Amino acid sequence: GGGLAACAASCYTKSVQTKLRAFGDDSSALVETLTKLAGDVQKPMKDLAEGLERAMAQLEGSVKALAKLPKLIARELEGKDSPDDIGKIDTAPMKKALAKSDLDGPLGLLAGMKDMVGSAIEALKAGVEALEGFLTSAPDTVRHAFDMPGPLSLIQGVLMSKAPQLMTD
Repeated sequence: GGGLAACAASCYTKSVQTKLRAFGDDSSALVETLTKLAGDVQKPMKDLAEGLERAMAQLEGSVKALAKLPKLIARELEGKDSPDDIGKIDTAPMKKALAKSDLDGPLGLLAGMKDMVGSAIEALKAGVEALEGFLTSAPDTVRHAFDMPGPLSLIQGVLMSKAPQLMTD
């Protein structure tokens, strides 16, 4: 009887070790994946911050130029009350303000950032899903690591009746 018990204990120990080692390998792989992911999204996020700063600076310049436009128009219209006077208005300052108010450039920069950040967001989503899946399955995986291997499962009920409560919960 003692030899059979020793063989069963050895088989059980190896089974638990193998399953826990596989769980450890899975957790290490997940850590590596998440660490790589964190590194991979740093550049797009940095590029996003720099692009936003550039776009906002350009937008600020455009808005300032447009903000001057009503005063320019009012100044040019001051004292003009006939159609002939209106025809003599100097439109150069207004054209200059409108030329500096290029909104297409900064808005194009902002639109281009969507693609830049989109791939980073998708990668982050995949990383979060992988982490969520791992965390959801981890308790059962560890618990099942202590299940009896195939041939010993026939006597699991007898053996587990003597096991500590922690292993039977």
